[in-house]
Amino acid sequence: MFAAISLASLGVGAIAIAPQDVLSALLGALAGQELSASEDLILFSVRLPRILFAGVVGASLSVSGVVFQALLRNPLADPFVLGISGGSALGAIVAIVIGASAFYLGLPFLAFAGALATVFLVFIVAGGPRGVLLDNSLLLAGVVVNSFFSAAILFALSVVDSLELHSISFWLMGDLSRASLAEIGGSALCLGVCFALLYAQARKLNLIVQGEETALQLGVNVRATKYILLAVTSLVTAVAVSFAGIIGFIGIMVPHMMRLVYGSDHRLLLPAAALFGASFLVAADTVARTALAPSELPVGVITALCGAPYFIFLMRRKERR
Repeated sequence: MFAAISLASLGVGAIAIAPQDVLSALLGALAGQELSASEDLILFSVRLPRILFAGVVGASLSVSGVVFQALLRNPLADPFVLGISGGSALGAIVAIVIGASAFYLGLPFLAFAGALATVFLVFIVAGGPRGVLLDNSLLLAGVVVNSFFSAAILFALSVVDSLELHSISFWLMGDLSRASLAEIGGSALCLGVCFALLYAQARKLNLIVQGEETALQLGVNVRATKYILLAVTSLVTAVAVSFAGIIGFIGIMVPHMMRLVYGSDHRLLLPAAALFGASFLVAADTVARTALAPSELPVGVITALCGAPYFIFLMRRKERR
């Protein structure tokens, strides 16, 4: 699916390219043939890096949603709703304002710090790390923390140079157009390492979903496993947000859809969510950059248009149950 959607996306844009021309250009590049300047610029300098970056970000957010929904046993949990994306964005904006983004890994580090701070704040507001966390309390805590970070982001934007205001505002709504090859490679490496760590905990995650007491009786160190999963998930979310901005609702929709197809076994659910999330964000970004061509929409607008009705559907479904 990802390969087919990516191939179709390569030919779609302000300048349309026929599928057979895209295929011949790709095969020619693999064979070392010389390409025309326009093909090389459009396909391999603009569209292909963006597609790869969208795939990495979509997979990162989808995998994060799977883990958060499992840990909190709540199908409405995801990095966006719980405020973790907002915390990462605030950390990234602080890095931009104070000039830390000029240093190597300065921006991802502060985004990761913001994500971790958000996790602890949500747990504290919802009842503390040792308390009983109910679904409603977690969602309300996420709304409260999200509101706080939104206010902090607005304050940070008010002190930013006006020349940077538009680009940062566009980035906050999800922007996949400015990723360099180094950022794509770094985020892909982070996703690969974090996915391997999360997949290694898939069996323990299956047991935790069945109940913490059951997991303890079967020899799972629940507290240590939760800390590992929260730290790794916060890292992969922070890296995605620091480079691509806030892209909401993927972490809700994709895990829920994949759970309907593959069930709750995280050994299948994690890779399925990663692949489908990557495909979904590539498709959403294709719509975002072609709907108003030659202008483009932030990809977060497209995911919100799809995700908000789905979020309402899930809430109504939980109420009926």
